[in-house]
Amino acid sequence: MDIGSHRLDLLLYLFGIPEEITALSDRIVLPYPVEDTISVLIKFKKYTEAIVNFSWGIKNKVDDLEIYGTKGKIIASPLNEDKLSWYNSDDKLEKEFHLPRGHNTHLPLIENFVASIEDRSKPLITGEDGIKVNLMMEAIYKSAKTKRRIKIDEEQF
Repeated sequence: MDIGSHRLDLLLYLFGIPEEITALSDRIVLPYPVEDTISVLIKFKKYTEAIVNFSWGIKNKVDDLEIYGTKGKIIASPLNEDKLSWYNSDDKLEKEFHLPRGHNTHLPLIENFVASIEDRSKPLITGEDGIKVNLMMEAIYKSAKTKRRIKIDEEQF
């Protein structure tokens, strides 16, 4: 639920509400009774699937986003840095984008939230967005516990 929630939020933004979630969880290295590793398969609409792994047991820090499609791929490695690479279907680098990073990752979100209160506008990230991520996390934990695929009720979202 820690950093994983932010990555799930990104997947919701990119691909919409999932149809199914399947997950496995385990405690590999932590000395207390809580999972430290979760692997998740998420099926979205339009034949889109995501494979996600969250782990505190990996010695090397890994935070990559790779999106593969029929006409190429996009890679952000690591996700929180400024580089985004676009490759064509022949695996040839087409273009690299260098997106500016802020000095404080959270400051623009806080500023947007404060501005939305001041001018009564809708913030970029709403409470409803947070609920959707929590519903996804609930399905992940339920799948891991029951060892079953969880179908998502779109009405909940």
